[in-house]
Amino acid sequence: MVEKSPWTNCHSARVTEYALAIGRAIGLSEANLSTLKIASLLHDIGKIDTCASVLEKKGGLNHKEFELVKMHPVTGSEMLGNLESLSHVSLIVKHHHERYDGNGYPDGLCGDEIPFLSRILHVADAFDSMTADRPYRKAPGRRYAISELVNGSGRQFDPDVVEAFLDIAGAIPLY
Repeated sequence: MVEKSPWTNCHSARVTEYALAIGRAIGLSEANLSTLKIASLLHDIGKIDTCASVLEKKGGLNHKEFELVKMHPVTGSEMLGNLESLSHVSLIVKHHHERYDGNGYPDGLCGDEIPFLSRILHVADAFDSMTADRPYRKAPGRRYAISELVNGSGRQFDPDVVEAFLDIAGAIPLY
C-alpha cells in the first residue's frame, strides 16, 4: 500500500513482522498466519479516506479529527469486505483498535468478542506506534513501549497476546 504519510512509511510492514512473530510464538496454524499477514499489511488501508492534514498534524487531534481517524478501521473493513479474495480479513481489520476491556472502537467489543487475530494485530500496531517517530512526538522507545503493553495487559490488550509478545520481545528488531 502506498502510504499517504512519510511518518507511516513502512508502518504496515513492521506491524506485519511483529504480528507474525507473536502469532508464531502463540503457535498459530499456517492458515491463520497467512490471514494475519494479509490483515496486518492492510490494517490501515482505511486511512486512504482520511485527510493527509489530519494524518500529518504536528499537535494533538481535536475531537472532530479524532473521530475521523477512528473511522479508518470501518472504512478499511468495508473496502476489504467488497473484495471476495480479501473479505476474510475484513473483520480483523475492523476490530484492530478494540480494547480488551471494551473501551476501544469501532464497536466497543471486549475480551473474546474481539477476533483473536485482531487482538494480536492490536499489540503489534501499538508496539510499532510507540517505537516509531510521529509528527507530534519522537518515539518513546522500546522500554517505554514494553512497559505500556504490560501496564495495559487485561485492560487495553489481551493478556495472553502480551505474554506471547514478551516471550519474543528481545528478538524483535527496531527499524
